[in-house]
Amino acid sequence: MMAPMSSNACTGRGFVRFVAAWVSIGAGVSCGDNIRPQQSPDAGSRDAGADAAADAAAVTCPAPAVSEGAGCVLAADVDLATRGTLALDSFTSLDCRGRRIFTSMPGTSITQRSNPEVGVLLRGTQGVVLKNCVVDGFDFSVFAVDSKLPTGAAADPVMLEKLANKLVANTITGRYTAITLVAIDNTRILDSTIKFTTSGGQGILVLRDSDLNQIRNNDISVQLNTDTTGAVKLPGPVLIAGNQTGGTGAIYVSQGTGLPNLLTAVIAGKLHQWSTRATPVADDSFGADNVIEGNRIISTDPLNDISVSVSQRIVLRDNQLGKARIGILFGAATYGVSADFPGTCSGDLTRFCFNGGAANRVCTGDNNISCSVDTDCGASGTCATNECFISGIDQTSKGTCAGKTTQQVYWISDAAIVEGNVLTGPFSTGIQVTGSRVLVQRNDIRGPVAPGTDLTLNGTGIDLRRLAVLSGTVTRNTVSGFPAPLRILNNAPSFGAKISLNDFGAGNAHVFTNSATFAGEISVGRCSGNTTMSCSRVAGGVDDPQTTTVDESTDECASLGFGACENRVGNYWALPCSTLGGFDGSKVIVVGAGSRVDAQGVVTLNGPASSRIVDRNPFGVPVAGLATPPTTLAGGFCSAPP
Repeated sequence: MMAPMSSNACTGRGFVRFVAAWVSIGAGVSCGDNIRPQQSPDAGSRDAGADAAADAAAVTCPAPAVSEGAGCVLAADVDLATRGTLALDSFTSLDCRGRRIFTSMPGTSITQRSNPEVGVLLRGTQGVVLKNCVVDGFDFSVFAVDSKLPTGAAADPVMLEKLANKLVANTITGRYTAITLVAIDNTRILDSTIKFTTSGGQGILVLRDSDLNQIRNNDISVQLNTDTTGAVKLPGPVLIAGNQTGGTGAIYVSQGTGLPNLLTAVIAGKLHQWSTRATPVADDSFGADNVIEGNRIISTDPLNDISVSVSQRIVLRDNQLGKARIGILFGAATYGVSADFPGTCSGDLTRFCFNGGAANRVCTGDNNISCSVDTDCGASGTCATNECFISGIDQTSKGTCAGKTTQQVYWISDAAIVEGNVLTGPFSTGIQVTGSRVLVQRNDIRGPVAPGTDLTLNGTGIDLRRLAVLSGTVTRNTVSGFPAPLRILNNAPSFGAKISLNDFGAGNAHVFTNSATFAGEISVGRCSGNTTMSCSRVAGGVDDPQTTTVDESTDECASLGFGACENRVGNYWALPCSTLGGFDGSKVIVVGAGSRVDAQGVVTLNGPASSRIVDRNPFGVPVAGLATPPTTLAGGFCSAPP
């Protein structure tokens, strides 16, 4: 199996010594025109604090910055059109003092890029500080790549602080992406104003195996230009990078959903490659433990505010999110699909590839056929980049491409925390979650739903799909202003979500679903034999004891030997206990074709009611903000006291 593509580091001056001794976990360093991590043994331990201090003392300020005190300052605005990308070495502290880093040769289309494409580059760096800078005019204004933490550093707060890259109090605008992190750990983006200008771009993009990064207290917005030629995720000619793709929005954290499992980029004249490890299930070789907190996303309509894909243990907390297509989206496009993984070139085993041969462009079905456009290939596939002979990088072919593999993958986000966020629409959907073991709590999600929304796909405040239906926890949220506050989609193996103590506001429906047979109890109890164990399934079925579908055939407490599921509490559905017992079963709708919100905001809802999804323990008063929910009918608990 190919080596995991997780990190690399190649810079000048003091950091060469630093990198040589501190090799990242499972990764080595290869410096040259083709920058690509290799597998290597752990480099062992050393006095990290002393070496970090020594490397910091050895830093030379990059021209035209000048030395002042312990850092570097910018004395005037700087145009990089003739200077090229400004690369910062490890432990450089650059204070721009409000001055501008820009290019007088901005890009205008996907074929006419800015010169240079990247404004400020952090390549394999640790301990960089970039503050009080205005960076604009570039396709990619700040680009940070290939720096993984050394063994043990993640558990050492002192070393995390010493080694952190910090982008603080900057104003950064990118035509495609303002700030990009690829295969990089421990970078902090703080207290900045961030904008992007091309549809299909992002404010902040976090790709591949990027861990322990923090995005806090930033203002992020989009100011779309008139360019309709598309966007790319990485620098380099689009035919080399192979990364042209649709838009995501203000913040996007992903292993690379929608992109190939081999990413190739040209940054400041050097070739970079990043591959995803060929594993059927996402693990910690994917991005993990990132934090997105306290940001204000003004408007990324018609894109998403925050998108997450195949991320482990991410935290989204206390963000203020405005008008967008979806406020918070956890995607699942890589779950249960066939994925292709690259091989290597026969003449250079450090070069990853999907295609190889003697020409710069070859047909995917037959690498011996050179091509310029897809029609040149006929029945032999499509015309694609030949990674073994890249124009402008290679003088001769590096051979043929061998070792490619294909396998089924089940990649999905796991153990996310989504809490305390305020979402103010319009949205098509407020929060859509597909990942496993996701906690969605104490969010305030306000509509209205965006005009033109197709209700068969969207239109709810909280939308649970796939593994979120099986294992998600949704509690103490407030949802208002949507045609339905909640959607439960029947594409999970069973229902096991824990949904309780939410305030679900009045709408055209209580719950949207896509199946008249999928069953679930929207309340949460405790196991009688282990009161620390919560439960949501009850033996005998939700409505029809004769059914034998998986999700209702057994009490989950009993199946674990913990007694029965008891003392259940549900949610508030904007009904008093005196009205239908606090929950209207006719408002659980199997949404049918033609259900939509028109341009004037009028809702058309087609489809039958389902008796299979119920809340048998609702409240007649709001409960999301109560430390102790009511336990009697008089106090607002509509069923028997818990």
